[in-house]
Amino acid sequence: MKKMNKKGFTLVELIVVIAIIGVLAAILVPTLLGYALNARVTSANSTASNLRKTINGYLTEADGIGYGMRVTDQSVTDGEITVVNGVWTLTITDHSWFNTDPTLWDGTGVCNGTYEKVTGDSAEDELVKRIAASLPDVETAFIHFNLKSGSCNALYMTTETSSDVTILAFDPDGWSADFYAWDNNTPGICSEGFVVGTSPALIMG
Repeated sequence: MKKMNKKGFTLVELIVVIAIIGVLAAILVPTLLGYALNARVTSANSTASNLRKTINGYLTEADGIGYGMRVTDQSVTDGEITVVNGVWTLTITDHSWFNTDPTLWDGTGVCNGTYEKVTGDSAEDELVKRIAASLPDVETAFIHFNLKSGSCNALYMTTETSSDVTILAFDPDGWSADFYAWDNNTPGICSEGFVVGTSPALIMG
């Protein structure tokens, strides 16, 4: 009966295989992580774009029935939305730019997780209700947007925190990215490490 020679790997061969695996991991893992991160940023940018469209749709509708924003070069204001435990709170910095009695645009709107108005019947209540309805599963978020001459010309948002991430300024030339510490100069990742969606999408460089 013939004996079978069982030959295993030598120590040198094992070391070579482990070294090859290590090199491949060092090359592939960062690439795969980069793809995953880019996908998260792309998704966040898409959400920001949809929110901006929702705001613009509401402003157009409001204008059609007499309580839109005045269209002048000076009519500029900001808005912020915080979402904490499913409760959405909208604040407009200067609501005096709207064509209306001050009681309609009063500066603040709130809605809860069922998208029912909680306080008053202000225009902000209705706007935040619509925005909340477009993101039904969001329990935590921070959204900042810029309004000028009757439309929303820029917006950024993150669902990773309900606090102001202090990221962006917007001017006619686009996002003032140089003022902020973006993580490794990656558009869409702020210095705190949060994924931030922007509309228009932030481009570094």
